[in-house]
Amino acid sequence: MSQEQDREVPLERLSGQRPGPADLDRRQRILSRLRRFGPGPAGWYADICTLLDEDLPLRSTGMLVSHLFRELESALREVLLPDAIRKDPPQSRRHLFEVQGVLDWLDIPTDSPAGKVWLAEATKLHSYAHRVRMEQTPMDEAVRLRLADLEDMLDVVLDRFETRYVTVLQRLETLAAVRNPSKTDVKLLMGSFPQDYLTQERFFGLLNTAGWLPHLDKHGFFSTPPAPENDDEAGTVAFPAWPASTYLVRMASVAPAVVLSIAERIPSTDNPRVNLDVTEVALLLSPAEAARLVPRAVEAIRGPYLIAPDRYAQLAVRCAQGGHTEQALAVMTALLQATQHGGRIDDYDLQEILRTHNVDLARHLGTAWLEVLAGSLASALLATGMDPDRAGGEDLSTVWYPVLDPGHGGMRSDDRALFTEAVRDTADHLAATDIRRVLSILESQPWLVFRRLRLHILQRHGANAPDAVESILTDPDQITAARSRREWALLARASASSLRPAALEGVLAVIDAGPDTERFVERFRSTSGGAEPPEQYVEQWAGAWQRDRYAALVDVLPEQQLRRYRELCESLGPAPSLDTIPQPLAWSESEEQGSPENLAAMTATELISHARQFQPTPTRFGTNAEAFCSQLQAAVTSQALIYQEDAPQFAELADDHLAAVLDGFRTAVQAGQQLSWATILPLVQSATGRPHTSDTGTLHLAVARFVLAGLALHNTQQIPTPLGDALWDVLESVWSAARSPQDDLDGDQQSVWDESLETALRAAVAWALWRREHGAAFQVLFTALDTLLLDAAGTPATAGASPVGRTVGSLITRLDALDPAWTRRRIEVLFNLDTALGRASWMAYLSSMSSLTESVVSLLMDVYRTAARTPAVGGQDHRDLHRRLGNHLMAIYLAGLLGLDDESTMVDYLRSSPVAGVQLASSLSEVVHHRDLPPDTRDRIMQWWTWRLSARDDNANGPAPQPEELHALIGPLAHNDVFPVIWRLEQLSVVFETTGSLGRDRRIYSFLAEAATDYLGPVLELMHRWVTTLDMYDYAPRIRESEIRAVLLAGLASPEHQELARDIINRATYRGHYQFAPLLTDTDDQPGPS
Repeated sequence: MSQEQDREVPLERLSGQRPGPADLDRRQRILSRLRRFGPGPAGWYADICTLLDEDLPLRSTGMLVSHLFRELESALREVLLPDAIRKDPPQSRRHLFEVQGVLDWLDIPTDSPAGKVWLAEATKLHSYAHRVRMEQTPMDEAVRLRLADLEDMLDVVLDRFETRYVTVLQRLETLAAVRNPSKTDVKLLMGSFPQDYLTQERFFGLLNTAGWLPHLDKHGFFSTPPAPENDDEAGTVAFPAWPASTYLVRMASVAPAVVLSIAERIPSTDNPRVNLDVTEVALLLSPAEAARLVPRAVEAIRGPYLIAPDRYAQLAVRCAQGGHTEQALAVMTALLQATQHGGRIDDYDLQEILRTHNVDLARHLGTAWLEVLAGSLASALLATGMDPDRAGGEDLSTVWYPVLDPGHGGMRSDDRALFTEAVRDTADHLAATDIRRVLSILESQPWLVFRRLRLHILQRHGANAPDAVESILTDPDQITAARSRREWALLARASASSLRPAALEGVLAVIDAGPDTERFVERFRSTSGGAEPPEQYVEQWAGAWQRDRYAALVDVLPEQQLRRYRELCESLGPAPSLDTIPQPLAWSESEEQGSPENLAAMTATELISHARQFQPTPTRFGTNAEAFCSQLQAAVTSQALIYQEDAPQFAELADDHLAAVLDGFRTAVQAGQQLSWATILPLVQSATGRPHTSDTGTLHLAVARFVLAGLALHNTQQIPTPLGDALWDVLESVWSAARSPQDDLDGDQQSVWDESLETALRAAVAWALWRREHGAAFQVLFTALDTLLLDAAGTPATAGASPVGRTVGSLITRLDALDPAWTRRRIEVLFNLDTALGRASWMAYLSSMSSLTESVVSLLMDVYRTAARTPAVGGQDHRDLHRRLGNHLMAIYLAGLLGLDDESTMVDYLRSSPVAGVQLASSLSEVVHHRDLPPDTRDRIMQWWTWRLSARDDNANGPAPQPEELHALIGPLAHNDVFPVIWRLEQLSVVFETTGSLGRDRRIYSFLAEAATDYLGPVLELMHRWVTTLDMYDYAPRIRESEIRAVLLAGLASPEHQELARDIINRATYRGHYQFAPLLTDTDDQPGPS
């Protein structure tokens, strides 16, 4: 039973000149079904088609095609033969009797065209395939007509075979249950069942006895592993499973010797699933037996594809546990090499392998494993492009693995760090028994990280090598080394008391002499553009150098050095604690000054004083100035009701701190606190009149945000109406400052100024709405807007156009509500897509779906039409804009403001991008999702759907809908009860006919299950057409099994529809979806009487 199908016979071979489209479709169906029987029948039929269609210089074509068809018919008859005839064959006229039996089983009447043809062939087929005396048998018209009838017969027979496939499955299950098979059983398997992957998968999956192994092995069932399947067009590769190898895995613990013998002889393959199965077999064998499969495992690891590398590592452990060191090291070496240079094992898998198996490997492989790890770490370092012979083996390990202490590590996405951790832990485990060899391995590598590891191991196991400890502690190069200072200091602290007096004097002499300040000065010059370091700075650095090394020896320092150490601590501060794990890449909260709680406990005067005295200090991420502002804002928020009484005093603060105070008041307002605007407003007014600094933009933004928060609809009752003019003056000051030319602004600063302008304009519109609510004048808003638009609408590159456009565009419906006449006058200026102002307004408007009104839409209809004709090209921003335009078009269509034929706006949009239809369908699906649609919206959705379907035949209605477009919408449509059930069924049928699929949306199958209650016939008819398109890889039948099962049970319970339901079940089973077969074979699943 070879898994290889008839790949060498493409369907294109069947497209000769003679067959018409109908004949070609028939031939494609026949060939596809014959492939299920095996490569032989499919190949014979393909050759028949070639002989029929090609003008080959052959004189006996008629005999050849008849001979091929005789073999094909014989193979089919062998598979289709009912068991009753197979067990008790007749003694005469056997061929005719068997054909009659197959026709009866398939329920094909003997007087039907197919029945007549096959019965006639049963009596004459042998004569057609044999010679007639000494005459030639060319391809004449009679032969062609006869073969055309035979093809028709094949088409009918193979189709009916699908409808009886559950019976074949039952026969296969019965055969698989045989525990001690005979030659007859094997012959039956090979000749009386389809020889395809699905049959093989089912048969091997059912086997639970090792009795089949020798027979299957003898007949080559384990000799043809499937190769990877490359799809060059799609750029993908698939790895088919091999049922034969999965069977071996299950039998490995039952018949290990037989399975091992078979596994050793499986041909090499690049299919990683097969290779993994062989490895799983090895893991179930004894270590000695598993070691025999190691060459195969190493070959798989080094191949082009690898999956589940952890299982190969487990194989290495298995071998190591049994004393097969060479084989274990071979597997692990191959695995670690596969991680190098972007190999097939990523850092996550490497981490899991090392963390899971490192201890066992170290225990059983000893220092040989440490050598492998050290070599892998060295290779990883070389792969970075560093040279171990330069700069003393510098490898930047203090960055990617800053701490060697147990329980700590480095960057988890870096293989260097992962190897370092493994070397550390392995060396630590082995040093207790063989420290000399461990140190020798570490010393053999020139890299810095290995020197650090050597110091670390000696710190933990120095008692086993005191001479090595003394040698390294007294080495001047080690004492002065900066990159391994912490490891040296930890070793010195742990071992200083055991040093001989002379050795201690030698160490102290080096420290007393101090560092090489010239090298420090040279480094400072190189990093500061040649500037000289202050002398005091050099002295402080040298003092800190001595202090830190004295600190490691503090318990054994003589009086003179101890006094010097204390002087250095008094002048420079204490030495960093060796017990504190440094975190050079992490944020430390201890670096923040104060806390919101501490600040909130101060009075306003104390808080102002504290803020004025605050001096930013350096942190690893710049300074702590921003953090202090955040704490100041939080303090004001928590005590806003208290601090508001002294609000004017905060004007003494610097711009950034005053901005934080205003942000604190703002968040208090947003939280619902009732503040006194009359008290706070003077502070706000003073903020906009201060001299400009680098933080003025931030301060103005805080002002605008505060006012906007107060003018929000739920907060406006807080603001006394008489303050309206003062608030307007504040907002005008903000946007006037933002529009004034600013020199030397970087990108971030300009963004802040732009945001302050936008926020002030939004606050101004909110101010106008507030004024209108209180019956006060607000026309000053439109006067100001006219001035802003006059400046912003000049040239396409006008500065300030974008923030003005973004604000006005997003608020156009509110402005229209305030003054419709102003909107009509300015709409063309605001949305002229040839200007920066117009483009910014349009983008902002499209982003504001909630702002759609009939008045504004009608004013912008020409802009909609222009934008719909614009192709969706460019980057992500352009595609997002195009998508938002689609959302708008769909919304205004559903609102009745745009017709499908209105100057072809929708058609133009659909043609502007290949994905435009999908985008519109996705937008519409969000609407259809709501189950309480008004009748007019429902009708428009149905109209839209019909209109899009019409594009399949009418190009005037836009490009034909793509399958993705129809599938995006059909699920929500099917699920929504507002649409008639029969209409939904009809649309599902249309989608299936158009796309060849029902899609995977669960809502479709839920609807079919519900609709089957009243419309069982149409549902089953649709399901019948759908099931014929499935293949074994379709997962919709698996993930929607319960819904499909419900429909099928309803069909089986209905006498009228029972045969159709059985047909569906058989066809689904034929395509590998066996989960439905029990509906016909298990009595528990059989429906009761209807």
